[in-house]
Amino acid sequence: METLGGLLIMLVCFAIVVGAVYGVYYLLFKRRKKPEPVMYCNECGYTGTTVKSMRGSLAVEFVLWLFFAIPGLIYSLWRRSTRKQACSNCKSRSVIPASSPKAKAAVTH
Repeated sequence: METLGGLLIMLVCFAIVVGAVYGVYYLLFKRRKKPEPVMYCNECGYTGTTVKSMRGSLAVEFVLWLFFAIPGLIYSLWRRSTRKQACSNCKSRSVIPASSPKAKAAVTH
């Protein structure tokens, strides 16, 4: 009887952990994606869609997750917080909406 209670507690804890991990995964990756607006790059003059760019290293994130769960989580959250749009052509993060006055003036000249 004692082992059955311990097994039940372990299953409940496992379900809570799996639910929490799935919740974080859903919030970070599975939200609805909005259509990307057309952007203008201040560095190279490219006008078009952008790519997402994050600071940090995927290899460092992997190692931290592999060996240290809490630092891995902190590093992953920090990396996701630095996600920004970058130019598809030159990878610069200096992009502005193509409909802005500065972009329109640069395109017409």
